[in-house]
Amino acid sequence: MARRPLHTMTKIRWLVLTVGTLALALTVALADSVTALFVAGYAWTLGAATLLIAEWIIARTRNHPQVRMANARAGSLER
Repeated sequence: MARRPLHTMTKIRWLVLTVGTLALALTVALADSVTALFVAGYAWTLGAATLLIAEWIIARTRNHPQVRMANARAGSLER
């Protein structure tokens, strides 16, 4: 089975996670304040949790009959 290219939204989610991780690393490297470290870590954790939950929901509902019917109407039913 050939590997399909990543969907645009998947690319965007990975980009957001990467940028957030770089921002967290930069904050840890440059910040002197414990408050700044806490806020950066808290924001990154919330963002990562949101992305992981979104991926879980998408993967879990991919094979539901409603989704398969919508894909069939769009002409992209996979067999």
